[in-house]
Amino acid sequence: MIMSSHSIHIKNENIDSYILHTLLKKISQELSYKKFSILNEADLQTVVYGHLKKYLGKDKCKRYKIHNNLYLKQFGKDRGVYPDITIFRAMARPRIALELKEHKTLQKKHVMKDVKKLFKFKMCHAYLIYLTREENVTGDRLTGRAEEMIGRKYLKKVTPIIINSFDYIKKEDIEDWKRKWRKYSKLSINKRTVMKKFQRGKKK
Repeated sequence: MIMSSHSIHIKNENIDSYILHTLLKKISQELSYKKFSILNEADLQTVVYGHLKKYLGKDKCKRYKIHNNLYLKQFGKDRGVYPDITIFRAMARPRIALELKEHKTLQKKHVMKDVKKLFKFKMCHAYLIYLTREENVTGDRLTGRAEEMIGRKYLKKVTPIIINSFDYIKKEDIEDWKRKWRKYSKLSINKRTVMKKFQRGKKK
């Protein structure tokens, strides 16, 4: 496994440690069999932003601010980027950028698209949080694969964190979980049923 140079020398120790350890645990709790809190990439961004915002509100991090999809343009460059989440210190300069991805499997084309996007903005370190649903492989092993995909050049600036939903579901519950996932992630609403409920509501 290739190790990111950033994991050896951390500039924003408290926040980096939170992202690498505590935030991972917080996301895993949202993946529990009963919750189904994260069904798509937007849900993932909502969860990550919420936990980071709460953490940055603590006294030791109050000088830091967090924003969604903020346009960042480096001086002298023609084009900027829109990281999913950016963390600033007193709005002076970005310290950490995060890109979020949700997909059934870990795919190099998705990984490298976001990595290259983050690498363009060299003023801060970045994390790629990639949520997947792969059987018979752990998130740690997938993170190793992602590091190999990315290579040393990009790992200097971008740290991948691959989370496998199945790591947090009992083996005997996986088939039922997949069935519910298909049901909830692409919800089909019967128009006639909705109209009946609407009419009952009007009578009340």
